Amino acid sequence: MARPRIGFSTMLGSKNLSKLPAQLDLIQSFGADTAEMSALGDDLIAKYRIIPGRLALLKSILRDRPLAYSLHGAIGVNFMVPAPLLEAHESVAKAYVELSAEIGAEHVVLHTGMFAGKTTQAEQDRLYEQQRNCLSRLGDFARNHGCQICVENVYYWNEQHTATPQELAQELRLIDHPHVCATFDFGHAALN
Repeated sequence: MARPRIGFSTMLGSKNLSKLPAQLDLIQSFGADTAEMSALGDDLIAKYRIIPGRLALLKSILRDRPLAYSLHGAIGVNFMVPAPLLEAHESVAKAYVELSAEIGAEHVVLHTGMFAGKTTQAEQDRLYEQQRNCLSRLGDFARNHGCQICVENVYYWNEQHTATPQELAQELRLIDHPHVCATFDFGHAALN
């Protein structure tokens, strides 16, 4: 019987990436074989593009480690934003996919969208459809880059509406894309 994969999270985002080697050493010392890296800082992507020198530094840190990786994108990526902002959010998400492909990460984790809780049902339906369309396009983009989009449940805050885990599961069934799946966050579900 194969040993189950064991993974831990670490944070990118330190401006010089100096802490990452020690964090990865610690993760490996636990016997983990996967690491989720949260690329939340401004140090890897700018203006919807990967910064080449920063990517080279990251690759040099990851080189020769026996770990598989996933990449967690910024919570600010939201496919339920007003239409004029949507292209920017999709562009950032694509940059995360490209970054994942560059470092050999299998999965790109993005949160499900959010919007102001006080909207009409018709507007809510439109926003959910907008998100499904974005995720479907992003699934095609991820397929072409050899990875999957993992949509993580989040929780309500600041009077924002977001999908419950059950609603997110239904949304993913409607998308029905082989490169768009779920990441279930137990803590977020408990908060919701």
